Amino acid sequence: MVQKTYAKRTVIFEPIAKNVRYYVVLCTWGMRRKIGRNEVIKIAFVQIPRNLILGYKNTQGDTMIDDVPARIFCEAFLSFNSSKLHKCRFTLDEIKALSGLNEKRRADKNNGRMKRIIDSMQNLIRDGTLCIDRESIRDYKSNAVIDAEWFPNPNPSSYVTLEDSEYIKLLERNSGSMTMYDLFVYLYIKGRLWFRATGESLRAQCARVSQQEIADIMKMSRSSITRIVAHLANDLDMIAYKNMAAYSIKTDSGGTQPYKPKSVYVLKQDGWEEELTQGVAEYTSFLREKGF
Repeated sequence: MVQKTYAKRTVIFEPIAKNVRYYVVLCTWGMRRKIGRNEVIKIAFVQIPRNLILGYKNTQGDTMIDDVPARIFCEAFLSFNSSKLHKCRFTLDEIKALSGLNEKRRADKNNGRMKRIIDSMQNLIRDGTLCIDRESIRDYKSNAVIDAEWFPNPNPSSYVTLEDSEYIKLLERNSGSMTMYDLFVYLYIKGRLWFRATGESLRAQCARVSQQEIADIMKMSRSSITRIVAHLANDLDMIAYKNMAAYSIKTDSGGTQPYKPKSVYVLKQDGWEEELTQGVAEYTSFLREKGF
């Protein structure tokens, strides 16, 4: 633990997990009462450009990203581990541990996922947002310290905020590691949320998302996305959702075909039960207006 005092404020830095060089910041004021872990002040966040989450390299939407989950994972890792001077130090072993690739898993699957992360890092180098002192990140041994400079988009026109408390929760509740899939699905749902303005109370703060949309971007099966969503909701306790009942709609030929509405999602925050209930009611009313 590292403790520093600035005037009347004491800042305590605590590592949150083994092999993870990220810190929880606890602040005490006035009488310097120590703040518990459940009272961590939200003082840090990163901005993930919305176009990346939707699978596009730029805001024009004319260039697709080859591997969206790996790219988002790298962006979040570098942003949270960079200083204000854009300096960043890490090892490939550290990324491997953080991403959960040290679990007992088949070697070919482990190597394949790590290759995806390294390929995404190399794409960032090619784009000029990640700078290292060698031509390729593959030139480093897995335990070698990489001194890098990270220059993300400083002012994206549209972005999704990932707060440090959310990043920490993904790590802590996954035993110090998280998968690129958990991170991406969470950010995608959060990026589709409708947020009320201050003092506004008309619409529910919820998202209407089809799991097939996420599956198409991640190039995975819908059943895999269903498992990830259930993990975020039941194990990590970060989201809540309601699957809507399927409807039958008439076709031009006079027959019928099934229609699967989108699911309704909310973040697990204070008052989430009311938000989810209201969101489901609003979506049900919308579907009825459309004739379903």
